[in-house]
Amino acid sequence: METLVIDLDGVRDRGALMRAFARDLPAPEYFGANWDALADVLRDLSWRPADGYRIEIRGAGPLTVADPRTWEILREILDEARAFWSAHDVAFDVAIG
Repeated sequence: METLVIDLDGVRDRGALMRAFARDLPAPEYFGANWDALADVLRDLSWRPADGYRIEIRGAGPLTVADPRTWEILREILDEARAFWSAHDVAFDVAIG
């Protein structure tokens, strides 16, 4: 299982969140830094082949307070990615700390 750690230290808005994902995945060059692109990248990890995935979100506290709507959308996208991979019998776990 591949573990991908996304460090949200200092992230307080959507733009900084997208930069954190682009940096820490690391997302492919075609990553468009918007919600649709993030959803696409998390459902197509062919650029990072593994038998399963674990996304660890660290330091989310400030974002949840500063921009709760962005946090809510991120959670929805992660849940959708989890459902997608589950339908394909691939482990996809998300840990938030």
